[in-house]
Amino acid sequence: MDNSKDDLGERIFRRALERRDDFKQFIDKLTKKQRYENSSYLKQFLLGVVDNLTDIDEINRLAEDFGCNHVQFRANGFKPDFFACTADAVTTECTFLDQAAHPTSETAAAWSLLTSHVFSAVRDGYYAELRRQRKSSNAFRARVSVDVVSTGTDDGTSLSSATRRSLPTTSTFQLIQT
Repeated sequence: MDNSKDDLGERIFRRALERRDDFKQFIDKLTKKQRYENSSYLKQFLLGVVDNLTDIDEINRLAEDFGCNHVQFRANGFKPDFFACTADAVTTECTFLDQAAHPTSETAAAWSLLTSHVFSAVRDGYYAELRRQRKSSNAFRARVSVDVVSTGTDDGTSLSSATRRSLPTTSTFQLIQT
């Protein structure tokens, strides 16, 4: 990362744009200021990850925060699938940063391993924030929910126990775990 230039985030975005038309459409919907902020945020995020390589908890926190930040862009067409193409672009660009100081295959494998972990946590942060926002918006809605359990059919006859679905037993779960 010492070899990175100021435009690292932009270069990663450009590489991701080449791979997915829908990502390009998303980026095109952003203002110039938002594009700059996102590319700068991406670079700062990556520098934070590299600075904390020995602290997995901090890496996960940074990654979850990064993912959480992207929920706001759903209205612009952001999809969580874009994290995968971004991760691929990060791997490629950061492999180039090594400038062949190490065997390319080793550098690419190391970055691929790191980005797969990091962007998994990014997605976790994205979905956690999405759930939090949905939960808080649902808290303001007064909805009455009634659960009805029926063992009969529409015509009033009873279902036999043989035709009802049975729940998995404890032994089923033990079988799955072994």
